[in-house]
Amino acid sequence: MKSHIVLLCHLFCSQVLPLYAQDDFDFQPSQWRWNGQISGSISHVSFKNWTANNNEFSYVAGLSSRLYPKYSDNSWIFIGSWDGRFSMFGGNSQPLRKTEDRLELNLKFGRSLWSNSERSTSLYIILFNDLQTQFLPEYDRFADPHKPHYISNFLAPGYMTNGIGVDFRFDSLNLSIVVTPIAMKQTMVFDRGVDRTYYGLDTNQNIENVSGAYTRLIFSKEIFSKITLSMKSIFFVDYSEQFFIDVSFFGEIDYAITSYLKLYTSLHILSDDDLKVRLYEDLDADGLSDDFAGVGQHLQLYGQMGIMISINF
Repeated sequence: MKSHIVLLCHLFCSQVLPLYAQDDFDFQPSQWRWNGQISGSISHVSFKNWTANNNEFSYVAGLSSRLYPKYSDNSWIFIGSWDGRFSMFGGNSQPLRKTEDRLELNLKFGRSLWSNSERSTSLYIILFNDLQTQFLPEYDRFADPHKPHYISNFLAPGYMTNGIGVDFRFDSLNLSIVVTPIAMKQTMVFDRGVDRTYYGLDTNQNIENVSGAYTRLIFSKEIFSKITLSMKSIFFVDYSEQFFIDVSFFGEIDYAITSYLKLYTSLHILSDDDLKVRLYEDLDADGLSDDFAGVGQHLQLYGQMGIMISINF
C-alpha cells in the first residue's frame, strides 16, 4: 500500500505541479457560477436487496438538495457538487421508516491540456475526491420489530475515492468522462455500534484502503422537448487478487410540466462485493417478505416513479 501512495505522490509532483507553476491562482469572482436545487417529491418505488428493506412496492415522500459551484477559464477548472437525498416509506402495514438516505460530495480541480471551441470539447488533467455516506442511522426492523438492529450511520459506512486522472468534457452534450488508472478508495466505519464486517472490514478496523482504476461518466441532456435524460455511472476496479469491479449507476428521465413541477422516473443500481446485504424472503408463507434469509453480496436495485416540486437557483 505504501508503494501505491508513493507512486501517486510522484505522479502528482511530476505531472501536475509543473503545470500549476506556469500561472498564479488569480481566480476572478465573475468566473464563478453557482447552481442548485431544492425539491420535494411523492413517488411509487420498488426496491430489491436495498439495505434492510424487503422486496415490495411502497409509497415514498422525499426531500433532496443539490448544489453545484463551478469555476472555469481558459486554463483552470473547479467543479464541486453536493447531492443530498432523504425519503420515508409507508405502506403495506409496515412502520414508517426511511428508504433512501444518501449524501454525495464531489470535488474536481484541473488544468486544461487541450480544447476545441468549434466542437465544444476539452481535456483536463485533474485531482478529484468523491465522498459517499448517509445522514441518519439505519435500523433493520424485520428481525425484531421491538428491538431494531442497528446497521449503519453517518460515515459508517463512508466511501471516499481520490486520485489523479483526465477529464474528457463534451459541453455540447453536457458529458464528462473522468478516467484514472491509479485511484485510492477508502471504506470507513467510525461508529463502534455498527458491524464492520458488513462492509468488508475486520471487527476492529475503522478504515480499509484499496487501490484501483476509476471511471466516472456524467451525462445530462434534453433529448426531446421538456424531456431530460440524466445519467451518472461509476466504475472502480480493485487491483487486489480478486480483481473486483464495483458499479454504481443512477439514471433519471424528467418531464417538465412547468418550471417548478415535473414527472420523473429513476433507477439506481449498486454492485459492491465488499457490501453485505441482509436478505428477506417469505419463509413462513404469510404473504410478506419479512423473514431473514441470510447475508451476502447481491445486486441492489431501487426504482422510482413520481411527481416532484423543485426550486432552482
